[in-house]
Amino acid sequence: MLRGHGERPSWRNHALFPLYCAFPIWSFQGEFYGNAMGNAVALIASSAAVAVFGGRIVVGGARRDWGAFSAIAACLCLSLGCYQSFLFLFLAAGMGAIVAQSRRQASFELGQVIRPLTFMAQVTCAALLLNQAIYSLHLFALHLHPENLHYNSRIHLLWQQPSAALRQVFDFILKVYGGDALIYGISLRGAALLFGLAATGLVAYLLQRQQRLRGLALLGLAAGILLVPFALNFVVVGPMPARTLAAIPYVVWLAAWLATSQASHTGRAVACGCVAYLSFQCFYANSLYQADMSLTQSSDRALAAAIYERMSLTHPNFDAEKFYEVNFFGSLASRYSLYPTGFGSTAGASFFNWDDGNPNRIGSYLRLTGHKITLADYARRAELLADMRAMPHWPAQGSVRWKGDVALVKVGPRPDIAHRRDMETSGGHLYAQP
Repeated sequence: MLRGHGERPSWRNHALFPLYCAFPIWSFQGEFYGNAMGNAVALIASSAAVAVFGGRIVVGGARRDWGAFSAIAACLCLSLGCYQSFLFLFLAAGMGAIVAQSRRQASFELGQVIRPLTFMAQVTCAALLLNQAIYSLHLFALHLHPENLHYNSRIHLLWQQPSAALRQVFDFILKVYGGDALIYGISLRGAALLFGLAATGLVAYLLQRQQRLRGLALLGLAAGILLVPFALNFVVVGPMPARTLAAIPYVVWLAAWLATSQASHTGRAVACGCVAYLSFQCFYANSLYQADMSLTQSSDRALAAAIYERMSLTHPNFDAEKFYEVNFFGSLASRYSLYPTGFGSTAGASFFNWDDGNPNRIGSYLRLTGHKITLADYARRAELLADMRAMPHWPAQGSVRWKGDVALVKVGPRPDIAHRRDMETSGGHLYAQP
């Protein structure tokens, strides 16, 4: 990433690296262990694309470099295949590389911005087309249909209700850059201070140079860098889980880099203090997320063991070597926690209440923790519904019962997602009062 910006390792860049690594967005992504390797590959591929783009196109000034074009397109295609949001990291960092190079040059002409932006647009389109071709080929080869693999697009609201739609999107953007507690769980006040210092430093630089064309170009690039991480928010017209904002740690790093690059010694000192303050806030936030996650996981393990123990105690001839069919009903009440979590975070979420109750998720968790069970299917759930409704819910006595060799476990009082779908499939008669 440094190479793409024409930078070399230095005390300042090393000092800014912890802020980039500790920013809470990475913690939100890390909550999904199954995606960790894919996210790592996407980050490396996006960074490699930025390095080639910045080194060969922005700094090198190459106009038609097919080797660089192919390498960047391949890296972006790989990144898209792992986690689509990392495409916006490349776009933001690509514009950041142009800003960094423009600040170094004594003279300025508009082509220094237009040419790399055009190249970036072309290579992004090529990567998207290549990714879509590979995706379509796999769907065809595996006989799959992508009905459930699309975003809930509400982009039509941008022209039907433009004022309300844009207000909703920009309100979310301001909360992210302002370090709002609704996004990060705690208030990252240092983020707002850092962006203010970066903006002040950039404006001071432009006033010092007194070049209107350079100023307009750099301000336009700065606006693009701030907005491009939220491209999907304009599609869904509203907030998305914070883990999808893969470009935000880079934008924060760039703001810190610009703030600590000021000519004024006082400005640099204040910026360094702000970076240290925000870094410690990020470390603190991550420690809170980890504490909440650890407590929730311990609670889930204890609950899974308690349910299985109750099953063994209520069955007259329980065999520990046998797999028993289980019908779960309802969801556990949300666990009270003193620890904050981020927007869309799963750090404090339990397997027993996520998705408002999901028997498949609960059953999979019990199997994962070593309990020998199988899950009841639709027909069995319909057959046992009257019994489930008559039972008290966990942890009351009678919340775990047996009907033959089928265990009935009522986790919560309200129907879970599977039973609600059963109701929709059957036209609602499953839940009709007798």
